[in-house]
Amino acid sequence: MKHDMGVWVRELKKHTANCRASRPIPGREELSLPHQLQLHIIKGSLLSRINNLPSSTAPDFDKETGHGICMVFTSNDPGLVAAKEIQPTKKLPFVSLYPEEFSIFFQNFPDNEYRFHVHIWSHFLEKLDSDTKKIAERYPVNDTERYWLHIEGIMRGQQLARGLEHLWSWNGTQVKLLQKSFLHWAT
Repeated sequence: MKHDMGVWVRELKKHTANCRASRPIPGREELSLPHQLQLHIIKGSLLSRINNLPSSTAPDFDKETGHGICMVFTSNDPGLVAAKEIQPTKKLPFVSLYPEEFSIFFQNFPDNEYRFHVHIWSHFLEKLDSDTKKIAERYPVNDTERYWLHIEGIMRGQQLARGLEHLWSWNGTQVKLLQKSFLHWAT
């Protein structure tokens, strides 16, 4: 299915509005303490990504011509709250969705060549899979702590794709960065 930038972005914004009507993003005060801490980390990371996008992916969206690039951010509650707080401060063609919401949209309006969007994601895993946990054991935590893995990335097709995973510890009241760029990939 072929679409131009204007149609794609209009449909994405309509889809996003429908998603928010049926599943509103919670307020910061509704988040648990761990999720509020994750929100701060994700917000800083997201602002850095937005401010440091290479010029080839700059969000120079022109509403009249429909040219430019739309930024699609996917995350869980802490990340979407962070995006909601950032959005009014930036004049960007920017939408934030839960991952499954973007997947549904993408099935109907694919952009496999990344002509219309750049995809940014950021979220935490509070439980590590066995392989990641084996690697994480190089950074021991005590009995009162557990690992958190902050996963973030950006994709613009073959032109730009990279992901980072940062290892954190959580002791019930505080988080501590154990290893920045714990795992990473790029194309």
